[in-house]
Amino acid sequence: MVFAACMKFRSSIVSQMQLTDDKSIRQQPKVYSHLTDAINDTLCPKGKEKYHNKACLNRKCKECGVHKLQTLAEEEDQGPNTPH
Repeated sequence: MVFAACMKFRSSIVSQMQLTDDKSIRQQPKVYSHLTDAINDTLCPKGKEKYHNKACLNRKCKECGVHKLQTLAEEEDQGPNTPH
């Protein structure tokens, strides 16, 4: 339920983005339909394997991680209690 609310919020932001000229084009973040799609984007590809690598799932892989998930400034909590 939380994921759906987040994607609805993201979708509303992306739909409001207007490009004024070619110089202002920025990559728009994906609006995911399924949580699995968001998770797969933060992990290394499975390739021919059935499952993701255990190091990736445990977030010990140096190649993948949540840093691969693009966020918008509007989605980032900048409050005084936000850990940095």
